[in-house]
This record gives sequence, C-alpha cells and structure tokens, in this order.
Amino acid sequence: MPPIQTTIKCPSCGTPQPALLEQVIDVGRDPGSKTRLLQGRLNFFQCPGCGFQGMLASPLVYHDPLKELLLTFVPPELRLSPIEQEKILGGLTQQVLNALPPEQRKGYLLRPQAVLTAQGLMERVLEADGITKEMLEEQRAKSKLVRDLVDAEPDARPALIQEQDGRIDSDVLALIGAIARSAAGKEDKAFAEKVLKARDDVYRLSTAGKRAQTQKEEMDAAARDLEVLGREFNLDALVKLVSSAPSLDRVTALAALAWQVMDYAFFQRFTETLEKTVGSERERLTAIRDRALEEVQRVQQAMQSEMNLTAGVLQSILQAPDLDAAIEEHLPECSDLFFAVLEANLESARRNKQENAIQRLEEVKAKLLAALENSLPPELRFVRDLLGAENDEQAQKLLAERPAEVTDNFVAALRATVKDLEPTPQEPLAARMKRLLDLAEKQLAMAKFTGK
Repeated sequence: MPPIQTTIKCPSCGTPQPALLEQVIDVGRDPGSKTRLLQGRLNFFQCPGCGFQGMLASPLVYHDPLKELLLTFVPPELRLSPIEQEKILGGLTQQVLNALPPEQRKGYLLRPQAVLTAQGLMERVLEADGITKEMLEEQRAKSKLVRDLVDAEPDARPALIQEQDGRIDSDVLALIGAIARSAAGKEDKAFAEKVLKARDDVYRLSTAGKRAQTQKEEMDAAARDLEVLGREFNLDALVKLVSSAPSLDRVTALAALAWQVMDYAFFQRFTETLEKTVGSERERLTAIRDRALEEVQRVQQAMQSEMNLTAGVLQSILQAPDLDAAIEEHLPECSDLFFAVLEANLESARRNKQENAIQRLEEVKAKLLAALENSLPPELRFVRDLLGAENDEQAQKLLAERPAEVTDNFVAALRATVKDLEPTPQEPLAARMKRLLDLAEKQLAMAKFTGK
C-alpha cells in the first residue's frame, strides 16, 4: 500500500515536519516493504531541523499471502485503548482485504495474529522464512563474540581466540571481515587499525581462520592453473588438471571457478579416465570426481537461488508506482547478475514483441545506469574511464589530462583494481593497470614534491 503523507512533531525538538508513514506492509503487492521492515528503514524519520533520526511509532499490519501470514502490531508507547487499537487495525486489515480478489480471500485473513513488540514482529516474519528464534539468538551471540574479539586488549586476544576457537566459524570470520572493510573507509584511523589487527589475529590463530587462509591459497592457485589452461583450453586438458589436483581443497577451488564448463561431457570424460585405473589411484580419482560434482551442484543451486532473488528484485522495481524511489531502495542489490537478468527479460520481451514491457525495462535500465553513475565516487569513475581506454597510450593520455584527480584516494582505488585483476585471466588488462598504477604513483609523488 502507498505510504501516507502526514505531519508529525519531531520527537526531539517538537517542530512539525512532513513525513511518510507506512502502515500496511503487503509483501504480495510490494516485496520491497519486507526488506524495509527487516532493515529498519520502514517509517524512518530524520528531522531536517535538529538532525534527530529514528523510527516513527505507528500501528502496522503485515501481510504475506504466499505464507498466509497476517500480523498486527501496535507500539505500546502510543498508549491506545483496546477500542482505539481495534478500530485502527480493523481499517488497515480491511485495506488488505479490499486489495485482494475474492478468490484469494482465505480464512487466515479473519484471524490476524497480534505481536506485542517491534522485535517480536520481525522475529515472526523471519520465523515464517524458516529463521527461528534460536537461529537469531545464535547470530546475536556471534555478533557479541566479534565485539569481544575487537575490544580485547592485543595481549589478551590470543588467549580469547584459543578459548572461543570452537565458536569461531565462517559467520564470525565474515562478520569481522565486513566490520574491517567498513572501518577502513572511516575517518577513525585508530579504530580501523584496531579492527584490522583483530581480524588478522583471528585469521592467524583460530582453526577456522587458518582453514579460510588455506582455502584462499587454494583458490589463488586454482585461478593461476585455470589462467594457464585458458590459453589452450580443451576438455582433456581440464580433466587432466582436475585429476592431478594435489588436494581435495584444490578440487573444490577448481570446481568453484570453472563450474560452468564442468558439465555432463566433462564428468563423462573424467569417469572414462577413472575406469582405466585400479587400486589406490582409482580411489583417489573417485574422491576427486565426487568432490568436484558436489561443488558444482552446490554452486549451481546457489546461483539458481540468487537468480530467483534477483528476479524478485527486478519485479519489485518494475511494479513500483514510484520508479525512482524503488531504484534508490534496491540500488545496492543491482549487481552484474541483476543486469544479466534484466537483459534476459528485455530479450524475451523483444522476441515476443511486448512493447509495453520493452519500454518499462528500458526505462528501468536507463535510470539504474544513471543512478549507478551518480553513486560512484570520483576516483572510481576515473578508474572506470582508465579501464575503458582502448590502449596504453589513450590511458596514459587520460592521466596526463586530469592531474587534479590523481589523489591518494584515486591511487588507492587503482591499487585495489590491480589487486582484483591479478587472480583473473585478464592478463593484458591487468598488466596495463599495473603500468598505470606505477605512473599514477610517480605523478602523485611529483605533485606532492612540487606542491602542485
């Protein structure tokens, strides 16, 4: 349901301010409303006068037709009487009913479930998705463990890691890594160094961290192997590479990177090779084949799940009454996969000559590209321009023409791009970016020396 334009008094300064208020969260009509609720962005208010930020207290009705879930919530701080609550929630529930065609009005709509707290509302929504309270508690416990690891004194941290080693898993590593990446971009350098040191200690001393480091090394080695193979790729060469893998971890890495070419023909050829062997060699190759098949299936399932989620995001944007607002909300989710799904939908619409769909999809694409362009920091735009240069000479010319943009931030972004390109098969581009990084570093050093 569309938000209500209203006027509220700022909870901090008391100044009347305009605000948008959502009271009906209907996931069937607006899938993005569920995301706003779970991310704490629903009814978020910022006072332009005093800067106060917070959630507006409002009665809510949550409806998910797919899960046959209808929830109601009235914030206790509103201090509404039972009669007032019943009147407001009755009107909101009626909006849900009116929006449904008669054949979709089922019995659960007559029995809304009341929740008493905002936290309880989110927990019920997550529980319907299969995320239990126990899982949430576990996640909170992991978040607390990460905070304890970051806040620990450097001398005491090794003992804490050893004590909590059994609880440090991939989720903890991912969380402390995300905090470290976020801190690296903030102005608080002392905190950034503290988090980075904590992350490095956890990776260096914990069992899960050591395992992750080993997996990263195997992934890097697999990328190099595939890069060499890519110059003269054929099925037999890939079978030989996988069958000669020094460990099952290397097999997992190879399958994770090359899963798209590890198809039926690959496994058929691998099995033919396996059947010519006996004894321990046959056992070794069987283990390799089984591990490769397991990893390929895992990646395929993950990709299919990601495709379904991405298709849902695209539909939310296409159906949104306010396209600009929808694009702003979902911009962080618009990855390369999202644009691939968008292009596939465009191709299908063109093939079926669906003019209205073509027009809407092209409008979404154009607005998304413009929004992404505007969201890029200046240094990343410059790096992108360099990546788009046809040759070394053109890229070097760009550097020379835009000396004011060769800043510390730009050099850092260029250095990160070079690092990202190194493990991939894009050797000519990686080599060019390395040369440009060298030129940019020299240009920046000279500018600092001369004061220009």
